[in-house]
Amino acid sequence: MTRNRRRILLLVGLLTAAMGLLNIALAVLPSPAAGFEDIVPTVARQGSRFVLLLLGITLIVTARSLIRGKRLGWLVAVAAVGLSAAAHSVKDVDLLGAAASGALLATLLLTQPMFRARSDPPTAARGLVVFLLGLGAAVLYGTLGLYFLDQEFRQPIPLATAFKDSLRLVFILPSASVQPITSHGSWLIDSVRVFFLAVLLFSLSRLLNPVIHRVTVGRTEHERVRHILEKYGRSSISFFALLPDKSYYFSASGDAVLAYKVMGSTAVVMGDPIGDPAEFPEMIGAFLEQCDLDDWAPCFHQATPDYLEMYRSLGLKALKIGEEAVIDLEHFDLEGKDAKHLRNVLNRFTKEGFQARLLQPPFSDAVLRELREVSDEWLAQPGRRERTFTVGRFEDSYVRHSPVMAVYDPTGSVVGFANIIPSYRLPEGNFDLMRYRRDAPRNTVDFLFLSLASHFKEAGHSGMNLGLAPFSGLGGDGAMPVVQQAMKLLYEYGSYLFRYRGLREFKAKFHPRWEPRYLIYRSDWQLPGLALAVARAGELRHGLRLPRQAAVTEVHPVPG
Repeated sequence: MTRNRRRILLLVGLLTAAMGLLNIALAVLPSPAAGFEDIVPTVARQGSRFVLLLLGITLIVTARSLIRGKRLGWLVAVAAVGLSAAAHSVKDVDLLGAAASGALLATLLLTQPMFRARSDPPTAARGLVVFLLGLGAAVLYGTLGLYFLDQEFRQPIPLATAFKDSLRLVFILPSASVQPITSHGSWLIDSVRVFFLAVLLFSLSRLLNPVIHRVTVGRTEHERVRHILEKYGRSSISFFALLPDKSYYFSASGDAVLAYKVMGSTAVVMGDPIGDPAEFPEMIGAFLEQCDLDDWAPCFHQATPDYLEMYRSLGLKALKIGEEAVIDLEHFDLEGKDAKHLRNVLNRFTKEGFQARLLQPPFSDAVLRELREVSDEWLAQPGRRERTFTVGRFEDSYVRHSPVMAVYDPTGSVVGFANIIPSYRLPEGNFDLMRYRRDAPRNTVDFLFLSLASHFKEAGHSGMNLGLAPFSGLGGDGAMPVVQQAMKLLYEYGSYLFRYRGLREFKAKFHPRWEPRYLIYRSDWQLPGLALAVARAGELRHGLRLPRQAAVTEVHPVPG
């Protein structure tokens, strides 16, 4: 969606909402704002007021879908504005309302080609069914109420008359013979109208829903992605493209892919595209067009600096969301004052009889059971839970076929472990799960990381990836955008809740280099929704199963 198109859609949506407010305001005015009073019969004027109230609410509800370019929203708005023009003509020939309706109708007709986004067919069909059932229920409710509560009205109401007047009430028209004489009777009339209004608004919300993404990824697509990863994968999170929560968008040649997950109306792409960089611009452009058609807001989570210019050339923005820590193994050692803490940890654990061993898959049931006990104790600690999207979870079929670096205490029991995942073309060693027992000695994780660093260095890796430190490294010299300032404040004060500051401080002990990571998106207005979608994408759904990775992982023994 081009910037000019977004601006036009925003303007049309705001004008539609303003028209809805004008309808409501003119409906409640005792006389026309600019028109002729007492030209139209009283019954017709009163009926048109109710119609204008209904249409005003409809236009306000529809305005958001117009901003998103919804085709069905455009059709609803055109119908509502056309009816508004007629209703204003009936209501005292109100020229202001009729002129505003006509101008907006012309605007909608002129901008019709810009409304291309689709609704979700099954959801829209259910919305139509709900509307019809709700309409029937409202008419039945009104008919029975008028018939059995006729003592609340000026004269008895036969069943046929009750049905006819119930229809008029439901469609916000004045009743022909219903004249309440008690507050209960008035309440019944109002409740019928409110009932129908609620049905209408709910049905509209279903009709204007974004397309619901239904994940249907087969083994063939997984194998295609696995092949692309082995040929091109250069990100610390590349492996997680194989998680079953991902959907794929391939380039025309099939040599590049986007791994994404749809949360509500947001399509969250995991990191940068994977594959031949020459195919990225065309593939991303086509994906953005697909998002427009399906009414999704696209974003790229944990993008690297490598393709920022490409994203910007496609009309996208970049917001720094944190930094990834990478230990430079070629220069990493335990000499000197800065490494004193880590040196002491290694010496103490070695002296006390702790050992780090690389366990090669597949594991026996006994080993797997012990690793699960460690994981369960880690999960039982406050604030811990399984997650997904850019991390894996402990599952037997996953861990059993994954190399594991385990820390054993002097009694031979595992007190902590981390599983190693493929690095593909990335020169850095990579791991996923990091778990330890509740009563593990202090600095067990430090010892585990030192053991991993030693293993990766001997295996020929130039670095070891420690993962993302969210919200860290924000700011710097000079002015920042308002959204960047907000991210910085969230890091400063939100660390008490989310422990982000402690995560960076822990990783800083290993003196890594810090590589920025970004959220790529379209509009600042979308940021709150995108942040919520990214957070939800990482929440685990029941029954998610991780893939085996043995076929793509090369392992090397720990020296010594």
